Amino acid sequence: MTMKLYLVSRIGHVGYDEYDGFVIAANNETEARSLCNSADEGDIWNNQLDATCELIGTATEDTPKGIILESFNAG
Repeated sequence: MTMKLYLVSRIGHVGYDEYDGFVIAANNETEARSLCNSADEGDIWNNQLDATCELIGTATEDTPKGIILESFNAG
């Protein structure tokens, strides 16, 4: 099964030293959101009021599951 690519983004203000988004290779939205939870912001990535999750494409067959790209607002 080929995985999908998701853009998971914070909604609203993002402070310094916080992640504001990720590109994730995952099988579904729930899995994509859960893979973001290693970030220091806690469980906000699973809350639809705090973060969006948009399907942006299909991964190649050899793409491993996980974070492809992360965006960090350094302070």
